[in-house]
Amino acid sequence: MQLEQYTPDAVCRALGLQGFNEPWQRGKPLRALRLLLQPSFSPECCIDIFEEADQTIVELRVAHTHIWHLVAPRLVAVDRYRLVIAERMEDIAASFRQVAVNPAHRVVMLDGMPVHGVFRSPDETISTSDGPGKGTPFGDLISHLLNQMFAACDVASGRNAIAEVGKYVGLKLPQEAEPERPVKTTITMLGDVVEQEALLGALDAVSRRRLNQPID
Repeated sequence: MQLEQYTPDAVCRALGLQGFNEPWQRGKPLRALRLLLQPSFSPECCIDIFEEADQTIVELRVAHTHIWHLVAPRLVAVDRYRLVIAERMEDIAASFRQVAVNPAHRVVMLDGMPVHGVFRSPDETISTSDGPGKGTPFGDLISHLLNQMFAACDVASGRNAIAEVGKYVGLKLPQEAEPERPVKTTITMLGDVVEQEALLGALDAVSRRRLNQPID
């Protein structure tokens, strides 16, 4: 893929989302943090964190295919996980705000993991992009969140995906053998961008209903 094609919007659309910094819509959480992780040698993943019923919810999407290696951006198969973590949304927002306002000194990173983040609330929209290495403020925030997600995930494939991207911020989480995956059907979408985004939105709504099981 050409570098100019490998944008946060293109990667998010490949993951089945409408884009990276999606405008707020009725019915969506008022406060939400999105983190798009693009590791050099592992499939991309998107982390959405928001509040629901006084809990901090994480929705994790992990691509089956390394999108960077495609000839051009296209919709790929993904695994989705819905987790509950202990960290309060207020604390997550404060930490992200601090990282975005006071970014670390940029360094040249080979084989790292660019991360794009955006926090949205009725009062503000904050975004940042960086390569959060081990020991940097952004890297520490990513590491902390991945640790909590790993502890909250009860699916081997989800824990393995979290452990894989965790390597890029210095985590050494265990990985385990996974059961054989069922075969998934790939859908090719035709039409212009508006039609594609409408279909992606409908598919996402169906998927959310399936994932939105009551949480004890």
